[in-house]
Amino acid sequence: MAPKKESDKSPKSPKSPQSPAAKRQKASHPSPNPSPEVNKTGPQLGEKTGCVEFILNPGEMAQELAKISRHPFWTYYQTPIPAELLPEAEKELEPILLLLQKVTGVNFSLYKRNTLRRRIMRRMVLRKLDNLQSYLSFLKDNPAEVEALYQDVLIKVTGFFRDEGAFDVLKKTAFPEILAAKPGEGIVRFWVPGCSTGEEAYSLAMSWLEFMGDQAPTVPIQIFATDVSEAVIDKARLGFYLENIASDLSPERLRRFFIKANGGYQISKTIRDMCVFARQNLIQDPPFSKMDLISCRNVLIYLQTTLQKPIIHMFHFSLNPAGFLMLGTSETVGAFIELFGLLDKKYKIYRKKSALFR
Repeated sequence: MAPKKESDKSPKSPKSPQSPAAKRQKASHPSPNPSPEVNKTGPQLGEKTGCVEFILNPGEMAQELAKISRHPFWTYYQTPIPAELLPEAEKELEPILLLLQKVTGVNFSLYKRNTLRRRIMRRMVLRKLDNLQSYLSFLKDNPAEVEALYQDVLIKVTGFFRDEGAFDVLKKTAFPEILAAKPGEGIVRFWVPGCSTGEEAYSLAMSWLEFMGDQAPTVPIQIFATDVSEAVIDKARLGFYLENIASDLSPERLRRFFIKANGGYQISKTIRDMCVFARQNLIQDPPFSKMDLISCRNVLIYLQTTLQKPIIHMFHFSLNPAGFLMLGTSETVGAFIELFGLLDKKYKIYRKKSALFR
């Protein structure tokens, strides 16, 4: 079964079954009215992005920037951290991690140490503290700072169609095989662990609709997107992004899949209904199963090898026999070549190997 020429029609979410005829009547052009939650202005809009540390007038901004620039850690923020700069790092890092785990329930002990140090240094610069003992005391006295550090450690570097060529490869290789393997009314199932604010999951949804064209309404799809942070899951569900996303998206995609909202764009309800966002601790919580595609990009890179191994095994378990795994361009399945065959070297797209061929 091969997809026909693309049109502007999109499927209804599998959560609300409709007849194929009724589905075909629903065009993919989004409603002109965004969700009421996105009607924020000024500082409220900035806070909603999660990228704002201070709300200040212009004069106060200049003073704050001057103070930050004088912090001793600022020089080393983008370079290797000298050991003498944080001589007590290992001794004081453990109680900070234990405090994070106690408050958030997330164990960061197997995250890469350099990543943890950099995120802690960033918070120390903002709080104008220059040693870990002082910062630990500050954390104990300020619960809001524990949450802020938690969100910082969960690095949220993402974007729409990041490494766009990867989505082109999926359309040419993985998607046709996934479609061919679906009998009758079978549902296509994708999983995006570590989904952050949702751009990866929404990009996969848009790519699938572009690939399917006129056949989109006939094959239901559900994309499960998970993250350990409830805050980013809330942002992902809302699907609201600032205007600068236009640099990552073609005018056609903006027109077809987004609603122009106050100060930005909101993902159309058609696309949002395809995606189910939920909080999940990838390390501790049960995985999904019977997935056709798992896209976990730029998550493993922040974890130590001892933690990467069980996650790779879990992905193998979660995939259908002919399922696909996509990692970040700097990630691999490591020594587990008996579990996955390499489909595309540049974009780290793998095909699951069955037990017969291992």
